[in-house]
Parts: sequence; structure tokens; C-alpha cells
Amino acid sequence: MIENALRREHFSFPQVRDPIIEHCVLPYFVTAIVDFLRVNQAYPTQREHFEHYLDLNRNRLSEWMPQKYDAIQARCYRAYPSITRDLHFYALLTHYAPLYGYQVVYDPFMDVQGIDHIIQYHGETINIHCFVGTQRTRAWRIIKNNRHNYAGHHVDLIITAQNSRHVGSCCIPVNILIIS
Repeated sequence: MIENALRREHFSFPQVRDPIIEHCVLPYFVTAIVDFLRVNQAYPTQREHFEHYLDLNRNRLSEWMPQKYDAIQARCYRAYPSITRDLHFYALLTHYAPLYGYQVVYDPFMDVQGIDHIIQYHGETINIHCFVGTQRTRAWRIIKNNRHNYAGHHVDLIITAQNSRHVGSCCIPVNILIIS
């Protein structure tokens, strides 16, 4: 479902950056995608994601509307590929979980804390940080690591040309992390 949506998608990245919107805590973007999936049984396009996000959060965003509409849209549009990559990887992990005997947990609160996926395997918890291996994302990973006091086992799954492929304009992981 996600890959089919990505094949049709042509990303747009409005070049708007408002310092207030860039650094404020907005309602979670991922919630709108998950709710769209639940309601429509389809993966949203970048535009559908933003429209659904506005519908779900109209009251919470009212203090910034309409003046900051473009900035909120730009931030939401930039988040879409990363969220899509995370949800695709979650689907892959979940698909292979019974085969390898692990459990996959998605926790929106932990996601906001920088942990994309949680795997439980033989009583151990492994937290996964999934990101594309660009210079910018590596720099942000260092910032996030310094912001949070991560406990337990943590794995950085850096998406590279060797462990991913492009579907449409989105780079998605294809090699599954196997816990041994």
C-alpha cells in the first residue's frame, strides 16, 4: 500500500521556514497519516496528509492560522518522507516478526523522543533510530542523542544505497535488521 502510493507521489517541498513554526511543538504529523490509513484504508499523498492533519488539528492550530499556514504546510511536507519511511520499515519489521520470533512495538511518545521502533526479543528491548545517512541527518542524530538520555540497547539504522531502494522519490529501507 505504501509503495503504491509512493510510486504515484511527486514530492513538493515549499521553501518556507518560519522560526516560530520551525521550533514550536506542533501536533504530531504521524497521527494524521495513521488516522488517514484507518479511515480511508489507503496511504495518503503528501497533500492528503496535510489536509487531514489540518482537519484533525484545526482547533490546536487556530492560533497560527491563517498567517502561518504556509510554514506549517512546509514543515508537514518535509516530514512526510521520513514518516513514510518509518511506517514502511515498521510494516517490514512486523511482517518478519513471526519468522524471527521478535515483537515490534510502535509508541508515538517514544517516536517523538527519537526512537522510531522498539523490538522486544528474548526479554531484551532494542530501540531503533532509522534515518537516511546524509550529512544533515547525521548532524541531527548527534543533536537528538544529546537531547535525550537513552537507556538500554540502541541501534542506528542508517539508510544507505546498500540497504535501500527508491520508490518514486522516496528512499526506503529493504534489508531487514535481523536480531541474532
